[in-house]
Amino acid sequence: MIRSTRLVPLFLFGIALSLALSSCANKTDIVAKFAASSFSSLTQALGSDAKIAADKSSWTILSPAGDKATFSADFSTSRDAWLEFDIAPFLKAGLDLNVSIKADGVAYELSPDRLSLDFDMGNQPAGQAVLESADDGFANFIKFQRARVGYHAELDHYGIELGSGNMLEWAKNLSTNDKDLVFVLNPEPFIAAGVDPSKIEGWIYAPVKVKGDSGKMVSVFKFLRPFNIR
Repeated sequence: MIRSTRLVPLFLFGIALSLALSSCANKTDIVAKFAASSFSSLTQALGSDAKIAADKSSWTILSPAGDKATFSADFSTSRDAWLEFDIAPFLKAGLDLNVSIKADGVAYELSPDRLSLDFDMGNQPAGQAVLESADDGFANFIKFQRARVGYHAELDHYGIELGSGNMLEWAKNLSTNDKDLVFVLNPEPFIAAGVDPSKIEGWIYAPVKVKGDSGKMVSVFKFLRPFNIR
């Protein structure tokens, strides 16, 4: 397996990342079934970068560049899911550490080294609070947070809607897709805190299509951080 921290080129500009979400989770739920199998392919490719916490209470996906997406096994705890990134590109692009970043359902934590986004996913206790693997954790996530898992046919991606326009996505087939793992952030709170989107390094600022409140597809800008894992 060859890993690369190479970011996918700028032809991603203008891609659509919307997810078709379904509310049913049962034996006929094809999205959930194949999302789990494709996620297993991702964790196999990531190897030790897909792991569980020492106390088996959460699971983490780690990008080749050190970005983290972590999910709790029990959503009744104080911390449900969170993303962590190197804050340096945001600071260089104008982020003011003294400005409070706000968005519904998201708590932003800034330090001189790291940027963290914490997501509130409700108070649903998990029936399986002890995990044995990241695959186990994702299966647990589908069971209690099914409406957040969707599939985008155009990019052949599955993904998790974290909240307030932020997502974690991965390719259905890593062998044929060069966008194997993608972190998607809502740029508006960062722009309000001083970030110049044209100057942020290591991220792509691009218009993407999402489903609007009316149910129609609309184009909005996102910060994209894609990786080619395999």
